[in-house]
Amino acid sequence: MKFIVYTAIFLIIFSSLPLAEQYLCISTWWPSEIRFYGIPGPGSHPDGITPVKTFSVPTFLIGLAFDGDNFWLCKDSTVYCFDVNGNPIKQFPNPYQDISGLGSDGQYLWLSENVHGYSEEGYIYQIDTDGNPGPFVDFPVENIGGAIAIDTDNEIIIVGVDWDDGYDTMYGIETYDYFGNPLGGYYYSGDMY
Repeated sequence: MKFIVYTAIFLIIFSSLPLAEQYLCISTWWPSEIRFYGIPGPGSHPDGITPVKTFSVPTFLIGLAFDGDNFWLCKDSTVYCFDVNGNPIKQFPNPYQDISGLGSDGQYLWLSENVHGYSEEGYIYQIDTDGNPGPFVDFPVENIGGAIAIDTDNEIIIVGVDWDDGYDTMYGIETYDYFGNPLGGYYYSGDMY
């Protein structure tokens, strides 16, 4: 079974299967659950579709990631792991503060701080599935907005950034390699919604 995992502004596609065997997975705050949606076929419109299935998760979890087998979510001081049926597998203390983004490369979890705003520097962290630091060096990202996605084929980390210069709110997506080297970005101003 393959999944498309949606978190914040990212749609991550893990897919070589026909559309009928894929799902769009969304983590919601209220009610706190993971929802599975069937992928609409060609020519169909997604408005009004209902979840194929849902399962409840602890309240206000953020940062949804899928490692190829299980879902990972985090909240403040805890990282949670669930199987695809919603059964809890494990949880462990989150070793970092203010985490709002979570991604997976299939072996490690990548966490991003949420510093929204005025030229602040947040960090990208890597941990294993027991909460221990991973082999890559933690690195800073200025104005990180918390959203993170991992392109495992190209070993690229994609993060959402935002800042306010006092006149306009700017948004963007920046890319980095696994060592924290910047690879480029895309930026725009105005509302995201």
